[in-house]
Amino acid sequence: MFLLPTSRLLRCACAAHGSINIGFSQLTARTGNPNLRRCVSTSPGARIWSGILLAVLLPGISLASDEVAGGSESSSIDWDLRGRLQVDGAQFSSDNPLFMDDFQIRRARLALIGKWTFGLSMKLEYEFGGDSLRPKSLYFRKKLGESSEIRVGHFKVPVSLQTATSSLNNTFMERSLPNVGTTGYRLGMMASTYGDFWSASSGIIGGRLSSEFEVGNEGLGFFARGVLNPVRSKNHLWHFGLSSEIRRYGAGDTMRLRSRPESDLTDIRLVDTQRIADLDQSLRYTAEFAWKRKSIGVQAEYMGFKAKRLIGPDLDFSGWYAQAGWFISGESRRYNRRKGRFRKTIPEGRFGAWEVAFRYSTVDLNSFDILGGEETNRSVALNWYTTKSLRFSLNYIDATARPNIIGAAENLSIIQARFQFTF
Repeated sequence: MFLLPTSRLLRCACAAHGSINIGFSQLTARTGNPNLRRCVSTSPGARIWSGILLAVLLPGISLASDEVAGGSESSSIDWDLRGRLQVDGAQFSSDNPLFMDDFQIRRARLALIGKWTFGLSMKLEYEFGGDSLRPKSLYFRKKLGESSEIRVGHFKVPVSLQTATSSLNNTFMERSLPNVGTTGYRLGMMASTYGDFWSASSGIIGGRLSSEFEVGNEGLGFFARGVLNPVRSKNHLWHFGLSSEIRRYGAGDTMRLRSRPESDLTDIRLVDTQRIADLDQSLRYTAEFAWKRKSIGVQAEYMGFKAKRLIGPDLDFSGWYAQAGWFISGESRRYNRRKGRFRKTIPEGRFGAWEVAFRYSTVDLNSFDILGGEETNRSVALNWYTTKSLRFSLNYIDATARPNIIGAAENLSIIQARFQFTF
């Protein structure tokens, strides 16, 4: 069973006051695409707040684990098991010998979703990797009427369109270079609502859960996202969105921004700020745009990251991407108006759905005395959605750093492919 044993969860819950160490020690945390690593401490207030959240989250998971293991027919919860498997292979062409061809499982996840009859539900999702289980979505959700909800636990923070959209449903195998500035999964609380042509969400977030249910000491942040859809139908869409996140830092905290070259099969980065110290607060913001007309779609985002330091000038990093795609077989990208994101593509013909796309992305991690480098990528994608559960992807990436992290010019080309299965 992929759920953690009850006894272990109870031990973790009991450790919330001591060994969870929220803000107690420095921890390198890895974000969503995952391109951002940082290490910050948290205030005593943040420790208490995060401890309360865990005290609510962990016993609930424990009870769910017991009920599933018991298999009671009288259960008042409806359970749904879901999963995903992504297997990637990549070939690198570069003068840098550190880039080596690779083949591996990109993601292997199982999720258990439980629903009560009075609008309360929960999601328990883990990702398999090596000898450990990494927690992803672990939260309770309560519906507030027909169009609003509140979420408490560990969830993905929707601070951009490509982040809000599942990795299963993005056009390219990996999110773009500017994803270095997004947050990924965090422990916190989020409220969201929507109308006929808009959606909004906001919340308070802290650190990320580790495989041992320890929480990365990353202080407290506040985020908000709003989406407007002046036109929305099956074959025609206009999407405009704005999102931001504000986070404060304590004495001795550091931050690091770096990005893989849009391939997760290498740990080598062409751009990297290294550790940035003497931080006071930071602001992340994203402007989103998407448009589709039948089988043609366009998507673009601008992302900025500002950091205020206690010593030295303020820092300003940025990046953006733009992409265009076309379904040769005539399908149109499906859209979720409640969440302001794209949904799974379902092929309509007997030979599946075929899609071609082009993306241009760039990120600049140079600001005053921080010389992290500047990278620009040009990517082409070919996707074949054979059924609603099977997808094959082929990406070609031409990456250029001018300069890279050591101040030199570097070129890299990547051919990568993916097999994806969901249930």
